[in-house]
Amino acid sequence: MKKEKIVAGARYIEEELRKLGCDVYPTQKNFILFEPHMDYDEVRDQLIEKGIHISTHMMDRVSVSTQENNEYFIQCMKEILEGSK
Repeated sequence: MKKEKIVAGARYIEEELRKLGCDVYPTQKNFILFEPHMDYDEVRDQLIEKGIHISTHMMDRVSVSTQENNEYFIQCMKEILEGSK
């Protein structure tokens, strides 16, 4: 994946996660650390059910992918976070 696409994908994910109320930590890599303000394992487990695998250990980490995959991830996060309210 080209650097420009990774940067654009990272900015998209960061912006959308912030809109969902997550704390997002600055990155210079192809992954994003974020705080969803709910149980990390619960977020991970629900994403796994949707076919998305993320790393968790005291905070969630997602890798930047294609725009289609990034949008799918954000849609899944919306469903999970809205369902937790």
